[in-house]
Amino acid sequence: MTIIRNYNFDTTKITALAVDSSNGEFIWIGFAKNASNVCILQKVSAHDLSQVYYEMELPVDEISFIHIFGSYLYVAVDDSIYLYYKISLSSPLTIQTGVAIPSGINEVPLSILDDDTYIYILTPGIAIGENAKIIKFSSALVFQETIDLGETNSVGFTISGTDIWVVTSSSPSKLIRVYQLSGGIYTTDTTILS
Repeated sequence: MTIIRNYNFDTTKITALAVDSSNGEFIWIGFAKNASNVCILQKVSAHDLSQVYYEMELPVDEISFIHIFGSYLYVAVDDSIYLYYKISLSSPLTIQTGVAIPSGINEVPLSILDDDTYIYILTPGIAIGENAKIIKFSSALVFQETIDLGETNSVGFTISGTDIWVVTSSSPSKLIRVYQLSGGIYTTDTTILS
């Protein structure tokens, strides 16, 4: 029998969430700015969202995406200094590292993924004069490179093997395959979807 529970978060809206099954069943929830002008990040029980295990304040404009990789939580943010935070799943209140926005990145990150080695962050390419970009970091938070997709209006991406796939909401919409040639240079193939 299916049980459906309804939880009302009446203080602020939810902007991001991620399922954490590393040592139990939990959900990380990112909330929009509250009356104190901060965003709240909570770890709650997946079975009772009112049971809060951790709550922390992030002094950012928005939590835009949450991703779990290994024993860390990667939190993409809208901020003037940081692109994302790397937060320990086991000690989130004490182990937090902000990763500075690399040169040439002018948009809020849309999504974060990993390929078991690197962290990839997608920007949308919706600002005037901006293309969608993928920013690549090592798991040790070292900036590797920025991949300019030459397209705008990205809405999401996924990784399959060594390929990164990005979809756009432009008209017509496009599917962009991002892959490395020999020598480590990234290239793209674009397919029109409409």
